Amino acid sequence: MVTIAQAMQILDCSCDHARQILRRLTQRGWLARITPGTYELIRAERGQHAFPDTNPLCLGSTLAQPYTFSYATGAFFHRLSTQASPTVDIATTVARWRRMLVRGKSYRLVVQPDHTFLGPGRLTPTALR
Repeated sequence: MVTIAQAMQILDCSCDHARQILRRLTQRGWLARITPGTYELIRAERGQHAFPDTNPLCLGSTLAQPYTFSYATGAFFHRLSTQASPTVDIATTVARWRRMLVRGKSYRLVVQPDHTFLGPGRLTPTALR
């Protein structure tokens, strides 16, 4: 995964120039756009066939910050359930959209208040009371 900010840092160039380079690499088939400003590298030996096996959890981790996989997705990931949900559920405190379709996989962003969010790094003794 690469973002525009990372491309600016790697290439030591302006935002507009980084966007132009990423757009050209996307047009030539080296990158695939995930969301605005986030791209995934398509490995040369796989070509366009790299899309179907993209890990939905890896892709989902780029959609919101902070985030945690929740509900049916979290239960399946932690082996508390044997049923995989067709929709990846992501809990977050901020979201630009609620549902999205990325590469044929449905993602649902569930907005939670900051004081109830128990994502990575948020589990504190006061949160458990």
